[in-house]
Amino acid sequence: MSLSPKKKADMDAKWQKVAAKAVTQEDFKKKLLKDTLGTLKEHGLELPESAKLNVSAVDKEISIGFPDDCTEAIREEIQWWRWRIAAIKEFGHELKKSTEDIAPMSEEGI
Repeated sequence: MSLSPKKKADMDAKWQKVAAKAVTQEDFKKKLLKDTLGTLKEHGLELPESAKLNVSAVDKEISIGFPDDCTEAIREEIQWWRWRIAAIKEFGHELKKSTEDIAPMSEEGI
């Protein structure tokens, strides 16, 4: 049995709101990067309970593994989550790049 279309549509709709907010609001993007799972939970997105979650204490890297004997639906849901976590990581690269690209203004430029 695969992930139900209704559940996937609900997850996608919630994700679209989170992604749009992350793209348009720097403070939200920073919050999402700092507390990814907590922020997603605040927006109604929670990992399946059976997912094997590992968050690195050093760099907060999130990895999500498949539980033993997982169903096709859980496998699809975890794949969905992996893609979203990767996208959030890209938001972090964008944020870092945008702050590195800003050159300090000289007094002549004022």
